[in-house]
Amino acid sequence: MIMELKTSKLKNILYGICVWLVYFQRISAFSPKVYTQLSQKTSNLVTHATPDTAKEENPFRKKISADIRIKGVSKHYPEPRQPGKVFVAVDNVSLDIESGGLVALVGASGSGKSTLLRMIAGLESLSSGQIIIDGQDASNVPPQARNIGMVFQSYALFPHMTVAENIAFGLKIKRYSRKVVRERVAELLDVVQLTDFAQRMPHQLSGGQRQRVGLARALAPAPRVLLLDEPFGALDAKVRRSLRGWLRKLHADVGVTTVFVTHDQQEALEIAKTVVVMNQGRIEQIGTPMEIYDAPRNPFVMQFMGDVSTIEKSEYLTKVLTDVETEGIEIGDGKSGAAGAQLSAQDVAVAEAKLQMEGEVGAIGQLLVRPHDIIVHKRRIDNITLPGTVSNVLFLGFEIQMGVFLTDGQEIIARVPKDRYKALGMPTRGEEVFIEIKSRGINVDTIEYMI
Repeated sequence: MIMELKTSKLKNILYGICVWLVYFQRISAFSPKVYTQLSQKTSNLVTHATPDTAKEENPFRKKISADIRIKGVSKHYPEPRQPGKVFVAVDNVSLDIESGGLVALVGASGSGKSTLLRMIAGLESLSSGQIIIDGQDASNVPPQARNIGMVFQSYALFPHMTVAENIAFGLKIKRYSRKVVRERVAELLDVVQLTDFAQRMPHQLSGGQRQRVGLARALAPAPRVLLLDEPFGALDAKVRRSLRGWLRKLHADVGVTTVFVTHDQQEALEIAKTVVVMNQGRIEQIGTPMEIYDAPRNPFVMQFMGDVSTIEKSEYLTKVLTDVETEGIEIGDGKSGAAGAQLSAQDVAVAEAKLQMEGEVGAIGQLLVRPHDIIVHKRRIDNITLPGTVSNVLFLGFEIQMGVFLTDGQEIIARVPKDRYKALGMPTRGEEVFIEIKSRGINVDTIEYMI
């Protein structure tokens, strides 16, 4: 009897050591023999559930997802070298994510996107605010009780387990029956298209395959929410592109509420149904990919979410704004979002005067335009084109990027389809061209002001 108790205690100790070593990715220092021994002991402990605790039913037939309500959430860290001061990582953020949504948190490094994701997961405490998951306040609920799956950039697969064993790990910890585990693993292997790789070890897989195993393992216990922190950051460009469409299809099949963090703007636009642009701990704009790209709320969003060409304040900016057909467009302050005067063939000076009367200080400083909203002409078109000289030509595959110097020395970038470039006579460096800005390319909220 005493011997049995000691053996049971020893098994539990070995199991705990194994899990922690794997988690910190230090288990690779052991020899293959120790690997095998630890793996066998862990497997014995978590698979031989007693009949009264084993879950014989299959709980995964029904799709489960949850909505998320983030209310005034902030996260502060003390400044180590400045006692009494704090660094604000997330600043009073509020966000509603509907059940079954596919949301991208996108921003530059230090924007607070990963911190917000970790707070949703319960891996970071809140300095203030609330996180409500499926109607329940989860602000102080521990991570393991939130029923959330999380996938990290580094895969974090158990190196001593096969693909199937990695996927089954969470299910065995929860003591589902062997039949349920086997069925769920087979189902997920099919979903992530790795059925033929079930018995392979992680080191025998490509980066993209390992990331899919990580996703399958996170989905195995049927979480209400799936969180992805830079899931494709460690992969090469070609693999990343192939996995974008795959992740969108996976979400459609599984239906779980999904939030992923990325600094790749194209990735966010291509995968997500809703894009959240963050900057310095705050949300700059929330919208569909088309809204974010075509109707940015301010200059930061315009510049961060795609390439832009800049026309600085000059006689050419005045000409563009007064001569280009822009009916129905208002000038607004990109910093405050306040509306100004209607701009439809009106003199810019009049528009500026009206803006100042409405409390705006300063004048138009620069205009931000997408390169594909700039039309290049071979000949002058009265009142709507600006003369320039080609500075460089870059071949981008399906389109051509042209740099054009205006006569005052400003360089703007235009992108034209290959057929259009050929129709222009394939101009090269030093040749004269004329540019026109499409009226839809003048976005009122991205006109900046010189204070």
